[in-house]
Amino acid sequence: MVFCYIQVASSGGFATKVARIVAQNTVDLQLCNHTNPHIKRNKRLMSRTRNQTINSRSRPHRGSNNNNRSARASRRAERQRHISEVNDAFAGTFNHPDPPPLPPLQNNTPNLPTAAAANTTNHESAPTLPVDPPPNLPEADEEASASDASSDDDAPIENNAPILPAHDPPQIHEEQWPPPPPPPPNRTFPAMRINRPKSYSSYLSALRHFMCYTNKLNYPKDWMFSVEELSPITPKIVCAYMAYKAFGKEDPSPNDNPQKGMANSLLAIKKKLSYFMVNRLPSWDPLHNHGNPTKSTEVNDLISFVKKKETRGQGKKSQADRPFEHSEFKQVLDTCQASLEADFDRKYRYPAMMKFMFHFIARGDDAAHVFKSSLVPSMQYQWALMCKLRWCKNVREPRECPHQILLGSMNPDYCLMLSLSVFLEAWISQGQGRTSQWLFSDGVTIASSADDEIDRETNRCKNGLYSCISSIVKSEEFVVDPAASSNQTLANHSTKKYATTHGRRRGVPKDFMDVRARWKAQKRIQDTYADTFLPWPDIKAASVLCLGGICKYKLKSDVNISDNWLSNHVCPGISSCFGPRVAAILAKPLLWAAMDDVWCDYLPDGLRLRIINSLAEDAEHLQVHPNVNPVEKVTVLVAEVDGVPEFTEVDPEFDNGVGGGGGGGGGGGSPVMMEWRMESF
Repeated sequence: MVFCYIQVASSGGFATKVARIVAQNTVDLQLCNHTNPHIKRNKRLMSRTRNQTINSRSRPHRGSNNNNRSARASRRAERQRHISEVNDAFAGTFNHPDPPPLPPLQNNTPNLPTAAAANTTNHESAPTLPVDPPPNLPEADEEASASDASSDDDAPIENNAPILPAHDPPQIHEEQWPPPPPPPPNRTFPAMRINRPKSYSSYLSALRHFMCYTNKLNYPKDWMFSVEELSPITPKIVCAYMAYKAFGKEDPSPNDNPQKGMANSLLAIKKKLSYFMVNRLPSWDPLHNHGNPTKSTEVNDLISFVKKKETRGQGKKSQADRPFEHSEFKQVLDTCQASLEADFDRKYRYPAMMKFMFHFIARGDDAAHVFKSSLVPSMQYQWALMCKLRWCKNVREPRECPHQILLGSMNPDYCLMLSLSVFLEAWISQGQGRTSQWLFSDGVTIASSADDEIDRETNRCKNGLYSCISSIVKSEEFVVDPAASSNQTLANHSTKKYATTHGRRRGVPKDFMDVRARWKAQKRIQDTYADTFLPWPDIKAASVLCLGGICKYKLKSDVNISDNWLSNHVCPGISSCFGPRVAAILAKPLLWAAMDDVWCDYLPDGLRLRIINSLAEDAEHLQVHPNVNPVEKVTVLVAEVDGVPEFTEVDPEFDNGVGGGGGGGGGGGSPVMMEWRMESF
């Protein structure tokens, strides 16, 4: 409907003719002539004429389609003729106002072929992506699984990247990108999933950087991406982003080398972006342009191509942590244990955590999340402990975290049972360990607390451990082992990798190491029916991780010390939190260290003085001598008999090398003793 504002200078005859023409074409004409005395009569005449014209139109007969079409065509031609007459009559009469001035052009504002405005049904005609993203996009350092990557390493990657302009546009930084327009009120968001990853904030950051690069818009950190913004994403867009992260450009050729990023970084990006895709589960269907664009042939081929380049030494230098060597691991432990007693965490907590991580092939986060309730005595072996790691990264169901055995080491420098007993008793005696539900971390939360509160407590302990290790390995006094397999750095995962490498070097089968490290292999039918508690594979791997051999702390036969006395006088703090049975087991290595000439200096002064005074007060009843250690360390061998592990104590005389020649001491050349010699450090 058109409103025409004109000024008529003539009398009513001309105005009547104009009104009749406009009324026949359903055009409302407002005559704005305040000096015309016939204005009201002209308005009434215009309205009457329009009504008569509409009512006078005859309806054609329904039976004739040709008549209907011809009638419509004639009416359409008549309307066009009347419109032309009106335009010719008022040609040059209108004075259009000047249009508003356009905003000045900005050189840093790119042409925005945004992914959100692309046609979701026709991905072939999607606009090409801009070239220059911000140079400060962070690299993804998280390790990712490559199980869904393409297995064809020899197949070259197809060059399906978008066609780029011939010239390079000026470099655009994220701070200079324009902000996105206000979101419409009727946006639809993906459904909120309750099973979020632990590092959800890093997932959001990866998605925001990807969308900033794709749309060249500076999205705020709290921007929520809707289904309308995520649906147009295609494999070509994802490949272009990944190619820039690895090669520095979106259309790499087979001769280009990935010097900007590594395959693990691309796998991490793929995993994080896949979490937010609208159709996350199905793989990408190129025929119907449907599915998860990160699970496509183009993306998998790109990652495989980068892996092949890295294997040939043409890629970016790896930033992954290398495993400790034996001398390096000992340096870190000796440096921590030589710290002043005032630095409690560095001297007692962190060495206990590192030995725990080595013994259970665990990460620092796994050790920080171990519950006190998970440490229980073994039902089969009264001198050993069992522990369950419920919070591991790879644990998704109760069957994946069975109880695992905890053994002592003959070498006291690496004995987890000794270090754990000293730390727990000193920590609980100070009062801080009584309120915490964790085995190593300080805190006041309970099992039903919010995950954010739990993570804040455990992250303090984990980050403190990592900072301690980093400060030691980066110091000038640290000596790198010349036998190190690579020039990579030592960092957070070096302890776990050292445990895995040590077990594999000692001939432990891969399946046994997987059981010990709680790594799940490919799902098989037997995994549903077989019990996850496998004593022999777990104990076999644990025995190799006891440097120096398996150690059993036992009371000498000529003393009269009971488990009740040990739990009440040696480890009263541990007894109050773990019960008398756990306290009696951990009290023996603690009592041995208190009476040992070398390790007595490692204990806190107050703890050692209390143990010696309690032993002196009951010396007559306990039948102990002041200068004689009532606890002895016995080497234990383990063997499998009909699927059941059996421990055998080694004669102390043979352990000292008296019968090591082969004939004496009860079979020095037997397979069991040969195995013990191989496992002795």
